[in-house]
Amino acid sequence: MRLLRVPAWPDGPFPFELGSRRTDAPTRSTYFAPASARALYGAPGRPRRWHLPLDTKNDGLHLLGMELLRAATARNPEHALLVLHFSVERPLLPILRALAGRRPNPTGELLTGPFDPAGLLAGVADVRDPDTPFAIARPYTVAFMTPTARHTPALRGPNKGVGRGGE
Repeated sequence: MRLLRVPAWPDGPFPFELGSRRTDAPTRSTYFAPASARALYGAPGRPRRWHLPLDTKNDGLHLLGMELLRAATARNPEHALLVLHFSVERPLLPILRALAGRRPNPTGELLTGPFDPAGLLAGVADVRDPDTPFAIARPYTVAFMTPTARHTPALRGPNKGVGRGGE
């Protein structure tokens, strides 16, 4: 996508809180080497990432917020990536397949209506930049799942705890 202007959104990645822990840019920057952290989160006075909290529900999906990450190159200084943060209240695998374009979505397109990126980013970014070689390609998807407590038994054996033993 092509960033038309810097959004009037808060700087940094979408912040998540769990108990007393908050995952904001300073915290996340400690996970990476300094050069990687600057590429992902920017530097003071030079942001590369912005977030916008949302509360939009439709057909078993809940859009919690979104992020824009400037992915500029020397040839294309306006390139950006969009990250949508959803919680899902229906079977997950068909949703991931539909988002990735791997299987037709029997309930219609997921990223339409209130979740249409062109509508969500109106005036901030062009979702399809006709001047790029990927303009006719489908968007690609990288999905991360954060399991709830009810998913834990399926993901871990009975003797394994969270965060132990190189998991």
